[in-house]
This record gives sequence, structure tokens and C-alpha cells, in this order.
Amino acid sequence: SDTVLATGDSGFDQAATFYQSDLASRGLELATGDKQAQKRIEFKKVENKGYGKEGYGITIQDDVITIEAATNTGAF
Repeated sequence: SDTVLATGDSGFDQAATFYQSDLASRGLELATGDKQAQKRIEFKKVENKGYGKEGYGITIQDDVITIEAATNTGAF
């Protein structure tokens, strides 16, 4: 797959690694890559969106899936 897994914040590396391992166990290998890659799944830290400690938001576009959270717990 030419889709990459990207994090915008090193605090989300744990969630991204877990997600990457889970997908690999299902036969989908994703490389870690640049958050500017054309096709990507991106974990993004955001403030002031009201997600709280465990909340998150997800946006799905043609080539980009963005998971937003204020904390690693929310991104997990």
C-alpha cells in the first residue's frame, strides 16, 4: 500500500504504533511516513475542540483519514 501512517505529535506515537500493529495483523502493512504524504492516516493533536481526555474526532476524505485528539488516550 502507498498509504502511510503519520503522527503530527510524538505523544501519539504509541497510539499510531498500536494501530499499525493491529492493521498488520489483518494483512494491511502501513509504513510510517510524512504527514504531508498524499495518501495517509494521520494522528493529529488538537486543543480547544472540547474532546476532553478520552474524546476524538475523525475526518475521512478521499486520500486522507485524520484522527484528532487532545491526548494520547483519546487518540488510542
